[in-house]
This record gives sequence, structure tokens and C-alpha cells, in this order.
Amino acid sequence: MTLVKDVDGLFEEDPKLNPNANFISKISTAELRERNFDTLVFDRILIDLLDQSRLIREFQIVNGRQPERIAAALNGEHVGTIVYSERFKT
Repeated sequence: MTLVKDVDGLFEEDPKLNPNANFISKISTAELRERNFDTLVFDRILIDLLDQSRLIREFQIVNGRQPERIAAALNGEHVGTIVYSERFKT
């Protein structure tokens, strides 16, 4: 599953407030819960839904302002942040 947003993915801090914020390339649902970020670029309910899903193991957050990244993600490339369920360790 691919989430198309207006950001490159998840960061440890808001990159608009801290341009040096570290990009998160890949993160588990368990770590998302543990780190409890103040804000996310998606609804928190997706974390629970992903862990309960039988068909979807992960989703990728991709910047929709860069159409080439959408195409790359749809072709299976890692071009944003991948959020994965601990049930399917990758």
C-alpha cells in the first residue's frame, strides 16, 4: 500500500521547524508506538489496522509532489518511509 502525501516520509522531528531533522527510512509499528511522535503524516489508527491486517504487511509514505516517486513506489522501489508490522518482520 502506498500513501501519497505532500512530504517525503517520516522524520524524527518536524523538518519545517528543524531542517536538520533525521529522515526515517523504515520503522515498525511497535517502534512508532514506543516513540510516540507528537504528529504523524497519517492517522494513528493505521498503526493498529496494519497490525491486525491479514493481507497488508507494510505501507510506504511517498511525496506526491514528485510524480516520479509515485511511479517508483508502485514499481516496488523504496523511495519514502516504509512502515511495517512487527508480525511480518522485514
